[in-house]
Amino acid sequence: SDFSWTSSGGSTEQTADDQRLVNIGQTNGFQGFGYTSVYGPVSMSNHSCCPNACSMAVGHSIFIRANQAIPAGEEVCISYFDTLKPVKERERRTKDWKFQCQCLRCTFERGLPERLQENGVTVSEIEAAITDATNGINAAGREAQWLRASHMLSYKAALEEAFPLSEEAAAQRQQLLRFIEATDPASFTHVKFAFLDWLVKKAKSGPQDPVTQQAMRYCDLVHQARYGKVPGDQLVPLMKNTQKAAQSMGVGEEFCNPLERAPSMASSSPPPPPPPAPTGANMAFLD
Repeated sequence: SDFSWTSSGGSTEQTADDQRLVNIGQTNGFQGFGYTSVYGPVSMSNHSCCPNACSMAVGHSIFIRANQAIPAGEEVCISYFDTLKPVKERERRTKDWKFQCQCLRCTFERGLPERLQENGVTVSEIEAAITDATNGINAAGREAQWLRASHMLSYKAALEEAFPLSEEAAAQRQQLLRFIEATDPASFTHVKFAFLDWLVKKAKSGPQDPVTQQAMRYCDLVHQARYGKVPGDQLVPLMKNTQKAAQSMGVGEEFCNPLERAPSMASSSPPPPPPPAPTGANMAFLD
């Protein structure tokens, strides 16, 4: 391609110089595995730190799926990066795109004490801040979940210190799933933690226990929210990729990583398919 286009007036052809192409790629591009791609309609999607849609790259294509019911006329927003970070860290990231996020979550968190806007806050400090009336946080509302999500690393560290099969760890996983669902539903992080919760409950109580079955249904719903309706013959390999990513030491690769080989179906103990979700169900199994 010569990277040329016609101006809005329809009379003058313009050719982008190298620096302009670099700027376009940096501002509008999606980073892949050793490449950057610009997708016209997708690149025009605005960012939110509490997005109502998720984006997912599959090979050299990218898809956007709603992660909740979106009213007519409401803007569809995605997240440009991992938003499970404190507001100050998110602001440092949005400077790369030369804007400051004005979503409801960012606006709320900028009004909190400075200490809560940065990394390094303990779980006990966060929970105390939520119950402190002077902060004006509704402990039962989404603002409390947003704040917890901003300090995901602190909650994750506390979970890792607990014995996986203990009641304490079970309660911490439920809390973690709640604030991810309230902040960044259908993200790959949501998928991985929903799967781990089911895996631990299956190990503790067995696959037929009602609690395990509930966790299995929830895991299935989160996968469907991200990937769409999954055919039965594709569910096992998809779950295997999720398990591999969830148990990795790093970020973990999603199934659509073009550098990742497809999982083998020849496993001695593949996870059983979850029971079908009720028609019209949303992700409210935690309640």
